Amino acid sequence: MLAPTNRCRSSSRRTHRKIAAAAVRGASALALLVASAPSVARAHGEQGDEVVRVALLVANNDGSGARAALRYAEDDAAALAKVLVELGGFRADDVHVVQGQTLARVRSVLDLIRKRVTAGQAAARRIVLLFYFSGHSDGEALEVGRDRWSFGDVKRQLQELGADIRIVVVDSCRSGALLAQKGGTPGPTFDIRFTDDLATTGEAVLTSSAANELALESREIHASFFSHHLVSGLRGAADSSGDGRVTLGEAYRYAFDNTLLATSNTLSGPQHPVYDYRLTGKGELVLTDVLARGATLSLPAMFDRILIADATRQHLVAELTSMSNRRIALPAGRYVIHARRSGRAREGEITVHDGEAREVTLRDLVASDRPAAFIKGDDPVMLQAAGAGPRRVDVAGGVGVTRGAADALPWLATLRLQTTWSSATGRLGWLDLDLAGGHAPGFDERAAYLGIGYGRRFDRGRFGVRVGWRVTGGPVAQMLDQGRTFWSVAFGTGPSVGATVSLVPRWLTLGASLQADGMALRRDGGFEIAFWPAAALTAGASL
Repeated sequence: MLAPTNRCRSSSRRTHRKIAAAAVRGASALALLVASAPSVARAHGEQGDEVVRVALLVANNDGSGARAALRYAEDDAAALAKVLVELGGFRADDVHVVQGQTLARVRSVLDLIRKRVTAGQAAARRIVLLFYFSGHSDGEALEVGRDRWSFGDVKRQLQELGADIRIVVVDSCRSGALLAQKGGTPGPTFDIRFTDDLATTGEAVLTSSAANELALESREIHASFFSHHLVSGLRGAADSSGDGRVTLGEAYRYAFDNTLLATSNTLSGPQHPVYDYRLTGKGELVLTDVLARGATLSLPAMFDRILIADATRQHLVAELTSMSNRRIALPAGRYVIHARRSGRAREGEITVHDGEAREVTLRDLVASDRPAAFIKGDDPVMLQAAGAGPRRVDVAGGVGVTRGAADALPWLATLRLQTTWSSATGRLGWLDLDLAGGHAPGFDERAAYLGIGYGRRFDRGRFGVRVGWRVTGGPVAQMLDQGRTFWSVAFGTGPSVGATVSLVPRWLTLGASLQADGMALRRDGGFEIAFWPAAALTAGASL
């Protein structure tokens, strides 16, 4: 997968063990008095007499401006909303999605929800409220665009809605302490907890990361890891019991396991989702009914990873891993199935009709030697299993400076040619050739340095950062005015950093790099060690 970007590390091993233990206990302890509650399937037709389900999903890619914009927060909210309506028993007009808007708009929606809750309770119905947030934070407040929604106000306003059951899902950095920072700095912790132990009420909190951990989003899956696996789980991947229903406990455990697995080898990871609840009563809260409506696909169990996208390859609908139930609920339509095992891939297009239970077999998938290419808008992104090979090749040319060998000529102008290979996991290698030259009284100096580097690449929107190490070396010629030429050689190694900005995706990228090599220079029959800085500005494109 590509280098993930921060949505904003773990506090201790003890905390991690407690988190994992909570996941195991969740299956039996998620008690909820939705006594004689109607099935989710029933709520798709006529709203059940006992339960009203209402959702508020708030997402904003932009924040105060202190951090770069997120890419997928708003998309994550849309994907969750779709599942809630399709499979979760939520009426479409009871799912309120506030994307990229102001806090004033959020508060106006809260007023609408309050009226809906009041009307439902007047009709003797129990109210289940699901609140979801994805976006930036400064550590003291959620950033709804440029507006700040303080943690205290979030807690108070959710409680004031008066719902019998509150499910709070926060996808953000350090959200285990509900310090919802994506790329932010540490601030005071805040817990939303339900403390009134009334018989049929309660609150459950699911967060994407533990306290002091970063939460990550990925260009590979066009989503945050946590929200992506939560949505896949709600479509059926989390149905560990195989009864066709996904409970709150199953959804959390699935999101926990797969988020941890997906982020375990990232520089910022691993990421441990957290679960906290205060629920009382009998029975488990069913979040989705896989058999409620639409269609289902049953996928082969022999693959390590299966990606399901729409026929346009623009939207990844769900992902199955080795920990998934193999039955997935989808709207009727045509889908691209890309399955991988041990670096080998099979792919096929499958059409599923409304109400159909389609079983996909190995015969439906043909061998494929290419990565799964899912394109979103004008931002071409290659979706690959980890280790599936290079993601792209960049070529660039530019100008710069490097140190001269002669004391009288400290700097040489350089012409740089560079080729970079970026892998799906964010690793990259590069090859650069610097042709350098300069003039000083009495002589000219010419040099050619070939550099080979290896490192990591981190992207955020149109901006990227490269860090790594390179080895370089080459011949140096000093040509005296009298016609004599002295040859030498320099070689060495050192760190390299760079930054890029994409002006036209794939076609025009500007970059700047700085190297700080330690070089051994052959001079007067021996070698001298010298600090050998170099810098360059380049322009390039992706092949």
